[in-house]
Amino acid sequence: METNGRPQGEPTETIRIAAAGDVHCRESHRDETIAAFAKLEGKVDMVLLAGDLTTCGEPAEAQVLADACQPLTAPVIAVLGNHDWHVGRADEVNAILEDAGIEMLERSSTIHQIRGHEVGIAGAKGFVGG
Repeated sequence: METNGRPQGEPTETIRIAAAGDVHCRESHRDETIAAFAKLEGKVDMVLLAGDLTTCGEPAEAQVLADACQPLTAPVIAVLGNHDWHVGRADEVNAILEDAGIEMLERSSTIHQIRGHEVGIAGAKGFVGG
């Protein structure tokens, strides 16, 4: 049986997920990055960031993203990409993002409860398809 085009018993709520990859944060685009992420506040239930979070993998670039995401009330979940490893400081990048409340995944998964629904996310960095 269908109700309003949905099978009976199906959830009627929409879970709003903002997803992006290759954001390539850097200090020269700090204001634009912070403004873009600020537009998400109150409009999404979760933010997913799929790699290449920084331009070259510098901790200062990660701090731009950290500053942009820290005010968000929605959970932010991310995975590093190849650009985040360019200068060999990926551990520092990861730590800065985690300190800002961003949940970093690497060959791991997480489950979040959103309005009574489980949303599972799996993530792994990879230089091919990461």
